[in-house]
Parts: sequence; structure tokens; C-alpha cells
Amino acid sequence: MQLMLRNLGWKLLFKNLLVFNMSTLEVLNLRNNSLCSSLPLDMCKHNLHRLTRLRISYNELYGEIPSSLEQCSQLEHLSLQSNKFSGHVQIGNLTFLRILYLGANNLSDPSNILNKNWSTEASVCSWIGVTCDFLLNRVTKLNISNMGLVGTIPPEIGNLSSLVSLDMIDNSFHGPIPPSIFNMSNLEVLSLRNNSLSSSLPLDMCIHNLDRLKILSISDNEMYGNIPSSLEQCSQLEFLNLYNNKFDGFVPRELGNLTKLQTLNIGANKLTGNISEEIGRLTNLQGLRMRSNKLKGTLPETIFSMSSLQYADFAYNELSGPLSPQIGNMTSLLRIGLESKVEIGRLPNFERLSMSGNDFSGSLPREIGNLTIMYGLFIHSNELSGHIPAEIGRLVNLVELQLEINHFEGSLPKEIGNMTLLSYLWLNNNNFTGTIPKGIFLLNNLLQLNIASNELHGPLPREIANPNIQDLWLHYNKLSGRIPSTIVNQSRLINLALYSNNFNGEIPPTICNLRSLKILYISDNNLEGTIPDCIGNLSTSLSILNLSGNKFTGHIPSTFPKGCNLESINLNGNKLEGTLPRTLLNCLGLQGIYIGNNEIRDAFPFWMETLPQLRILILRSNKFDGTMLVDSNTEQPFLKLQVLDVSHNEFVGFLPDRYFKNF
Repeated sequence: MQLMLRNLGWKLLFKNLLVFNMSTLEVLNLRNNSLCSSLPLDMCKHNLHRLTRLRISYNELYGEIPSSLEQCSQLEHLSLQSNKFSGHVQIGNLTFLRILYLGANNLSDPSNILNKNWSTEASVCSWIGVTCDFLLNRVTKLNISNMGLVGTIPPEIGNLSSLVSLDMIDNSFHGPIPPSIFNMSNLEVLSLRNNSLSSSLPLDMCIHNLDRLKILSISDNEMYGNIPSSLEQCSQLEFLNLYNNKFDGFVPRELGNLTKLQTLNIGANKLTGNISEEIGRLTNLQGLRMRSNKLKGTLPETIFSMSSLQYADFAYNELSGPLSPQIGNMTSLLRIGLESKVEIGRLPNFERLSMSGNDFSGSLPREIGNLTIMYGLFIHSNELSGHIPAEIGRLVNLVELQLEINHFEGSLPKEIGNMTLLSYLWLNNNNFTGTIPKGIFLLNNLLQLNIASNELHGPLPREIANPNIQDLWLHYNKLSGRIPSTIVNQSRLINLALYSNNFNGEIPPTICNLRSLKILYISDNNLEGTIPDCIGNLSTSLSILNLSGNKFTGHIPSTFPKGCNLESINLNGNKLEGTLPRTLLNCLGLQGIYIGNNEIRDAFPFWMETLPQLRILILRSNKFDGTMLVDSNTEQPFLKLQVLDVSHNEFVGFLPDRYFKNF
């Protein structure tokens, strides 16, 4: 009997599942859910005696692994990795166990299992992780992944001449890969990813041996040097993963001869040069990842004839130029890290488009609206231009839309308001003009809206009252009018940036109801009136308050309570008067105080000398007067002060040198 309930996203107590009472169960697979609880202490004492495979990895299980697990004596495969198990492991009596995954837990010395199990008193073929050909009595597979092993890989491992599969992933091995491994003529699987291995690959690594190799995975190490062109001699390769190392030089064109290759991942290295057209010969390739290198030039036309390709990622390189219209021939394509041209509309199953961090040019085609299954569109940080087509509003499944840092222009299409699942909308640093469509503020799932650094104008609509939005960045535009009082309905707002616009009128007092606000940045506008006293009460959540460059009058609020979390207060360039409020002493994390260019009339605020984090104090161009020499018992006043500007005031006497001892 088998029970397989993997990848269901369940969140429930594992103990609520009555699987431990099933006496005929042989296979139990519950991996990749959100199950949470400990395992029953008697889980194998009364039942589960036929269990051969237990796979409960990638959950939230915790506690010790029960010693009673040893009574599941038929277990051959035990996968517990990526949970929260702790304590010791007692499974030495599981004599049939061949595959064991324990990594990504909090277990004590999991490698001690090998010390106990790999005994010279027992047959090698009975050891955990070892599989033998019993006719020849030779080791054919060695799987010691997720064992918490450290040290170097012994070169003697190359003596296992019959080895077909070597899996040592997710350990802490360091040093070079022994050359003897590359001389193993029967090896089909070599998986060493996620260690700390450091060496270059032999230039002749596939010329004399490894002619049966199908899987080569050495990602997430510290390997360096060139990718050997001799890899083409490993003609049986189906999976090649060199991701996240330090390989440099060109991508060898000879890789195009690996016609059986299904996955090629050479991203996150230091590769340079152009992508050769020979890559397009890989007609069986389904996944191609070259992101985060230093590749240049345009994509070769041959890539667009790869009809089997499903996933491709070229983001974060230095690629340039428009793409071929022939992208429409890639009928299996689901995701690509690229720009798309007109023919992209012929890819009905397309899910994700990412071309970020290159120099691609061109415009966004109207046919983009045909990709109605797509959930992610990431084409930021390029040289794209033109208008956003209204057809983009047909992408009703889109969750993230990132078009920032390009040269798009024209008005924002009101059809964006049709994208009801949208959570992240980033359009900043373009050349958009016109007003902001009110439908954008009616997207109830929207969490982040960034349309800063454009040429947008007009007032904010009253519909700005989205209750779920957390980050609202509208700075560096030409927006005008009053800040709507309905902004108070954005009750989850964390960051509000309206600076460098043309807003006028007073700050609506209702802004003080934004109890989650951490950053309030509305400087460089035409705001006037007094600063609401309740702003001080916001400081228990607020860390940055910037109201500089406006026309505020009256006094600075004195309502900063104990527990104030302010790190920076900037009121430069207003018409404020009165004295500095001593309640600022409640803000123990203050690093910057900017009060310059106002009409404050007060003595030098020597009382600030005890603020432990204060680095910048700007008092210039006010009406401070009197002496700066005051008797004090503080041994190290202004302990971390780095910038002090008291110019253009009415101070007299000597500068207190004790304030400058820590500069």
C-alpha cells in the first residue's frame, strides 16, 4: 500500500494523520507541505512494519527523531531533510537502509551515523548510502548527501571503478575535486553541488573517460577557471549545472555539440564574450540559464529555433539590441529572461518574462496582452522605450509588473486597473506623463506601488484609500493639489514618499492614524500651516520623518513620547519658530537632526549631548543665541557626533572643544 500526498501545501498537525496505524503501508510520501508537529515516540512499535520508504522532507516538523524508528526494520529510503528536527539520530539497526537524507535540520553530529554504520565488521554493501551490484559484489552507487560531512574528498574514491552514481551534495567538503574522479569510466551521475569545493576542471576531462556521464552538477561551490571545451566529448550529457561558481572566460562553442543536453545552467559566474550561435544546436534543451554573468552582444538567431526550450534566463548581463521576431517559434517556452518582440503573442502558455539588468532596446508589443496566463513581467533596467499598450490590461493573472528604469513614455493606461491580482507595480524612473488613473488605487491586492521619477501631474484621487497597500512611492513627479484625507484608509502603509512634487495645503491630521508608518517623506513641496502635534505620537513606529523644503510655520511638536523610534528628523527649510522640544531626548536612536534654515529662537541644545547615536546636528541659519559653553557632568558629550553646523546664528564666545574630541 502506498500513500503519496506531496506538494499539497497542507498546514496541519502531523499527529492528526492516522497514517501511523496503517499496518500494510509500504510507502509514505508527504514531502513539501507545511506539516508541523513532532513524530510519535512509538511510531514504529505497533504498526508500519512493512514501511520501506518514508519521505517527509520539506515540512515544519520538529522535536527528536524517535528511537522507535529503528523498529521500521524494512526501511530502505528515509528522507527527513529541511525540517526542524533536533537531538541525536538512532537508526543504526536499519540494516536495509540505502538512502538517507537528514540535512537542513538541527541534529547533533548527523555524520556520526556513518561512523557507527560504516563498520569493517559489516559488508560494505550493507552500509548506508552504498548500493552494490550483488552479482559482481562491486559498489555501483554512493549517496552521502545531506550528511553534514566536512573535509576534503579522498582521491581513493576514484578506485571505485564500477561506480555509476556519486552523490555528495549539501555537505561541507572543501579543496579540489580529486582528478581520480574524472577517470571513472562507468560514471553516469556526478553530483557535488552545494559544498565549498575549489579547483578548476581538467582541460581534458572528457577526452579519455566519463564518456557515459549523463548528469554533472557542481553548482554552488567555488570552482574557477575556464569551462573546458573538452566537455563536448561527454556526448551523453543530459544535465549540466555549473551555476554559482567563479568560472570565467568565454562560453565554449563546443557545448553546442552536446545534442542530448536537456538542462544547461552556467549562471552566476564571471563568463564574458558573446553567446555563440552553436548553442542553438541543442535541439533537446528544455532549460537554459546564463543569468548574472558579463555576457555581451545580441542573442544569436539560432536560439529562437529551439522549439523544445521551456525556460531561459539571460537577465543581469550586458546584452543589447532588439530580439528576433522568431521568438514565436519557441512554442514550448514558458519563461524567459529576455525582451520579447511582436511574435511573443504566439506563446499561449507563457508564464514569466524576465529581461532585467541588460541593455535591450525596442518597445513593448501590443501582443503582450495575449499572454493571459503570465503571472510575472520583469523587464526593468534596460533601454526600452515607447508607450505601454492598453492590451496589458488583459493580463488578469499578473501578480508582479516591473517596468522601471527604462525610457517608456506617454500616459499610464487605465486598463492597468483591470489587473485585479496585481500585488507589485513598479513603473518608476521612466518618462510617463499625464495623470495617475484612479483604477490603480482600487487594486485591492496591491502591496507596493512605485511610479516615482516620472513626469506625472495633477492631483491624487480620493480613491487613494487602498487598505492593503504597504509602500507608496510617488516622489519626483509634478503632482499637485492637497494630500487627500482619505489616505488614512491605507491603514497598513509602511513607507510613504511624496517628496519633490507640487503638493500644497496642510498635512491632513488624519495622517496620524497611520500607525504602521515607518517612513514619512513629503519634503520639497508647497505644504504650509502647522505640523500636526499628533506627528510626534507617530514616532513609536516612525523611523524617518522628512518635512523639509516646505512652508510650515508654528512650533515643532513636543509630543515625542518615551519609546520614540525616530532615527532621523529633517525639518530644514521651513518657517518654524519657537524652541527645540526636549522630548526629542525620548528618541534614543536619533542619528540625524536637521533644523536648518528656519526661525528657531533658542539657546544651544546642550541637553542633546546625551543622545547616544547622534551623528549629525544641523542648526544653521536660525536665531540661536548665547554661549555654547555650558557646565556639564557628561564625560563624553555628543559621543558619536560627526557633523555639527551652527553657522549663521547669533552665538557668542568660544566653541566648546570638548564637543569635538570624538570627531
